[in-house]
Amino acid sequence: MKFIPDAKTAWFSDPFQKVQRCILLLLCIGQISCAPYLSPLVSNRPASDTTKPSYTPLATLYTILIQDQSATLPAYRLAVTPSEIQDTWVVRRGTRLNTILDMPLEIDDEVWTGPNSTAVIRFLSGSMVYLRPSSHIRIGSIFMFIGELFVRVKGVFQVDTEFVTAGSEGTEWVMKVLANVDSRCIVLQGRINMESKGQRWKPALVGANEQFTWRGQDYRKLGPASLEDLNKIRQWVSQIDQIVSISQDNGNNVPRNTQQPSPSANTDVLPGIIGGIIGGIIGGAILHHTQHKEKDKPPQQPPPTSPPPTSPSPTSPSPTSPTSPPPIIVR
Repeated sequence: MKFIPDAKTAWFSDPFQKVQRCILLLLCIGQISCAPYLSPLVSNRPASDTTKPSYTPLATLYTILIQDQSATLPAYRLAVTPSEIQDTWVVRRGTRLNTILDMPLEIDDEVWTGPNSTAVIRFLSGSMVYLRPSSHIRIGSIFMFIGELFVRVKGVFQVDTEFVTAGSEGTEWVMKVLANVDSRCIVLQGRINMESKGQRWKPALVGANEQFTWRGQDYRKLGPASLEDLNKIRQWVSQIDQIVSISQDNGNNVPRNTQQPSPSANTDVLPGIIGGIIGGIIGGAILHHTQHKEKDKPPQQPPPTSPPPTSPSPTSPSPTSPTSPPPIIVR
C-alpha cells in the first residue's frame, strides 16, 4: 500500500519546502539585524571601555582646564600632559576610568575634579556644565555631592543635591554645595525653582541676580546676591568661555577621542542588509523554480486496483522450463 503524505507531513518531507523555509528564516534574521539599535543610556559595555559608543551619549567630558593657584585671580589653561588630564577622573560602576578628552559619559557616571582642575561637560541637549576644582557630581541630569558648578541651560535641566532640587529652563546659575555650612545658589540669568526634597519648606522661585541659601534640610534665606560675588562669577565664567571657544576653533591640539558616534543605529547594519538581499534573491529563485516544476509535472496516476503478483509458495512446485536433449558426442 502506497503512503500518501498529508499536508502536515509534506511540509517536512518535501526538500524544496525545507529549503524555502530555511531561506525565509535567513531573510528574517537579516532583516532583524537591520533594525535600528536604540541603546539605553546605561550600556552593557565594559566599564573600562572609554571609546565612544555606537549611540549618542548623554554627555561628554569635553575638555579639562588647569588652574594656576599662584595668580591673584584664578587663571586657566588647557590640560595637555597625561598627568594634568588624569587630574579629573570618571568612576563608572565602581571602576576608575582612564580619562580622555571627549569622553562619553553615561547615567550614574561620577565625575571628580582634583584641586587644580576644572572640567567642562557638554550635554546632548546643548547644556554646558563647568565643574570647579575639588568637586564631585553624578551624571543623570546632575546630582551634586560637593563642590561648585556653573550651569548654562538649553531646554529643561535639573540639579539635585541631598536635600534640595533646582529646576530650570534656559537659564544660567552657579550652585555651591558645602558640608556643614551654608550652601548657595546664585542665578545670573532667568530664574530657577528651588524645592525641598523633604518638603521642609515651600518651593522658592529665584530670579536673576538673586541668591538662595540653605543648610542641610533647613531653609536659610532668599535675597539679592552681592555685587562682588556676581562680578567674580561672571569673570570666572567669561574666562572659561573664552578658553572653550578657542579650543573649539583650534581643535585643542590635544589627542582626543576621535572615534565618531554613529547616529543611534547599529554599525553592523551593512552585513545584515547584504545577507537579507542575497537571501531574498535565492529564496525567490527557488520558489520560482519550484512553481514551474510543479506546473510541468504530469498528473499523478491513481494506484492500480489489481492485487500485486504474489511470490510462489515454498510448498508448490515451481514451473520448470523445457530442457533440450543432451548433445551427441562423435568420437
